[in-house]
Amino acid sequence: MRSNVIFVKDSLIMETNIIGYKKQGESILFFIKADGKICYSGLIDCYSTSNLNIVDKLLKENEVKCLDFICWTHPDADHSNGLEVIFNKYVDSYTLIWIPEYSMMKDELCSIGARHLFDELKKCLRSKNQKYNVYTTSDYKDLLYYGKSIEFRHGVTNYSLSIKSYTPNSNHLNRQYVDNVFIKNDCSIMLAVELGNVVELFTGDIENPTIEDLPENVYFDLLHVLKIPHHGSSTSDRLFDHFTKCDVSCSTVYRNGKVNLPSTGILDQYVKVSDRVYCTGSIDGTNENQEYGVVRIETNILQNTSNVKLVGNAAFYNSNIASIT
Repeated sequence: MRSNVIFVKDSLIMETNIIGYKKQGESILFFIKADGKICYSGLIDCYSTSNLNIVDKLLKENEVKCLDFICWTHPDADHSNGLEVIFNKYVDSYTLIWIPEYSMMKDELCSIGARHLFDELKKCLRSKNQKYNVYTTSDYKDLLYYGKSIEFRHGVTNYSLSIKSYTPNSNHLNRQYVDNVFIKNDCSIMLAVELGNVVELFTGDIENPTIEDLPENVYFDLLHVLKIPHHGSSTSDRLFDHFTKCDVSCSTVYRNGKVNLPSTGILDQYVKVSDRVYCTGSIDGTNENQEYGVVRIETNILQNTSNVKLVGNAAFYNSNIASIT
């Protein structure tokens, strides 16, 4: 594995943008900045409307020419739309791209947008000169294995970057493959991004059947950032068995027909184990003047401090306030 040491003089910042839209959609875009310069950029999922792609907007604003890392957790439309645009504009042969195992084999059961992206990836894989590096993951894997080892050094202290997957469960996927079944949420990737002692957990749409089969040693005493799984649904509440405390937890919104997430009951449980709980939509689902919301967490790695900025419809969740049900 190639090694890359970045020397830090004054500041080391991890900026995490949890992005949601008014009705549905989820993206996580993160930057690691050394002395104000972006040294590493990563994207987990994408969503866009017919006229708005916040991931594209933020990449332009931050003058990012190429992403270092992309994880497409699972091929549901609300985690996929707009990702093809990102591939075409911000990916080169050095970008690490991870998708769930077996997902490409069942693309006919996915949305039109997801199928287009799978077609693009398949075309690339058939080519002698591959435009993209595409890998599949399940269980516990080092998602930087095929890239370069990155270490930030401040004085005599080293801060290593680590990205690891914990799901999907390959046993589940194997059974579904044999039975010719494809449950998209069951193939969702949960991954942790760690920089020094700061751990951020991104959960996609994992649900209880997958969570219940996590090994007992998959346990986090203290998470800095947690993206609440499956838009704050009760079908993912077993994740509480796998961590003790969280600084910042955040849910995205899913409002489609009779489904109206996140659930206040689930958010109330996160209030008990989190210092701060946020949602990419307004607390009561009304007075939303924008089509999107962003919860931006800026973490000063050297000083061990952080602040949260809310953009658009994003809001702090207080269990004493009537909110989304």
